[in-house]
Amino acid sequence: MAGYEKAFGIDHAETLRVVSNMATVFAEQGQYKKALVLYERALAGYEKAFGVDHPDTLRVVSNMASVFGNQGQYEKALDLYQRVLSGYEKALGVGHPDTLTTIYIMAFIFDKQGQHGKAREWYERALAGSKQALRVDHPRTQHTVRGLAKVHERTGQTEHAQSL
Repeated sequence: MAGYEKAFGIDHAETLRVVSNMATVFAEQGQYKKALVLYERALAGYEKAFGVDHPDTLRVVSNMASVFGNQGQYEKALDLYQRVLSGYEKALGVGHPDTLTTIYIMAFIFDKQGQHGKAREWYERALAGSKQALRVDHPRTQHTVRGLAKVHERTGQTEHAQSL
């Protein structure tokens, strides 16, 4: 990182990419405070360089949301994922895989919170988009089917789970 800062400056896109990558390493190690500090730095730089709805900016926001989710801070995570979703829908479209993944993650968080009705709605939304944008046998679509089936099972709707 120091080399990139020296060669390109602290706000250069390549430097910010390294900062974000370092944050990801810290997050994967469970060092969430360090990760968030670096993600905040990368986010400020990306927003300044590319704008708030640029896909690269939104990926940093998504990574921050993931950190909050891993810490059990689901409301913070959902707020950030909502920002990501709105931005992806504008920048990439409703059927883009990154948009659909964000919808899936939000469904997963609702499920973890025990909000099975919301989880089902969001899984169904992700599934409809995946079937349309990808294909029925695509791994992402099948992963969404499994998530939806688990919600049906948890709510005693085994016949719905089996019909998926």
